[in-house]
Amino acid sequence: MQAGTGLIASLALFRAGAFLHEIVHMPKGRMGPFKLYWNLLYGIPLLSPYFMYANHTDHHARRHYGTAQDGEYQPFAHGGGWRVLLYFAQVLIIPIFGVVRFLILAPLAWIHPRLRQWVWRAASSYISNPLYQRQIPAGETHAWWVICEIACFVWMAFIVILLVEGYLPLAIVPKLYALSALAIFWNWLRNLAAHLFLSDGDPMSHEAQFQESVTITGTPWLHELLFPVGLRFHAIHHLLPGLPYHNLPEAHRRFLVQLPDAAGYRKTLYRSIVEVFAVLRRHMRRARDVGEMACGEPAGSMAMGRSGSGARE
Repeated sequence: MQAGTGLIASLALFRAGAFLHEIVHMPKGRMGPFKLYWNLLYGIPLLSPYFMYANHTDHHARRHYGTAQDGEYQPFAHGGGWRVLLYFAQVLIIPIFGVVRFLILAPLAWIHPRLRQWVWRAASSYISNPLYQRQIPAGETHAWWVICEIACFVWMAFIVILLVEGYLPLAIVPKLYALSALAIFWNWLRNLAAHLFLSDGDPMSHEAQFQESVTITGTPWLHELLFPVGLRFHAIHHLLPGLPYHNLPEAHRRFLVQLPDAAGYRKTLYRSIVEVFAVLRRHMRRARDVGEMACGEPAGSMAMGRSGSGARE
């Protein structure tokens, strides 16, 4: 019974957390009460205040998408399976990172300005790309960041006191950890099927970003669980990032009705998450085969090149 209810709870936490993606895309000054409500009800208790995802704008910036300055992108199509394994290994670390970030690093950063700059730059983003470094614009105010840090610290200190005093059993700690890790796993799985990850590290055009983004069309009941809040229409989201999630299904329907058969949008359509992973695996195999050929050829080809040029000279 605990396993079943834990699974349901993890999916519910995943869906509630997905609204953070929507909040980041909301214009400043819009839906302020909703943003405050979400932070109080979910962001603070789950150690996910909205500023921890403000780096998402780099994922949509043309100069950053697909580069090392994109915190949500890794070139999986050009790497081996080890890269995917390391990607999912982060799931086990992130719940611990959240506790360390707000229970230990936050109070230390309040009293040490140099440490504060490092914490805000290197430890204030929930990301999947370990090479990412958050850029903090000069003169940016962080009053709201500090308020959220204080709230998260007080909440975590309160939980620790309850555990130490015996009001909460220690047995609840591994359960909370497992629940958090599973909720994060769903998001990691969803993110791995959001793009084809074809970038070689150089910036990509807006059109290229759009065409390597993914739209999942089949088995709506399943993919609404795995891609909540409109995330299964990820290609449209990258084409029109400001379009609210509840309008994405209608935009998808209109695209299919009005666009010709050769339209680029139709190339982003996949029936299932399994089909997306199969395409990603084919790209990974092709990159591996090309790499093996390149490793086997240089000595001979370079020797031929040298002898050929010598003969011509």
